[in-house]
Amino acid sequence: MAVLIVVGGVLLFMNNQQPAKPQTGIGGGPGVVSQPKSMEVKLDPEGKAVFEEKDGKVTVTLELNQPEGLNNQPAHIHVGSCPGVGEVLFPLSNVIDGKSVTEINTTIDQLKAKSPLALNVHKSGEEITVYTACGNLPK
Repeated sequence: MAVLIVVGGVLLFMNNQQPAKPQTGIGGGPGVVSQPKSMEVKLDPEGKAVFEEKDGKVTVTLELNQPEGLNNQPAHIHVGSCPGVGEVLFPLSNVIDGKSVTEINTTIDQLKAKSPLALNVHKSGEEITVYTACGNLPK
């Protein structure tokens, strides 16, 4: 009887084990497990941008604590550093009610290779030279 209980317990234990995760193949072959990459950029004065890479594209999510009355604000990833940024490298979706989500056709490694880069939020389309938030992307 005791043998049956022990054997039954071992079988129950074996059936409850999680399957092993696939191993990463050499050279990107079968079994490759893609690990998502991400980074966060602090936007001054109050906000953040989260960059999440998946399948060779990056989703940029902006969250800002903006004063009342600011809405539909253009946002871009610029060449250069805050506050004196240069040309637009990637336009982003306008910030509406303090939020914006944009998918861009690049990777985080490709962005870092183009450093220095900064993310800027502008006051409005009419006042494009006035910045309400800025943050430097890490190298």
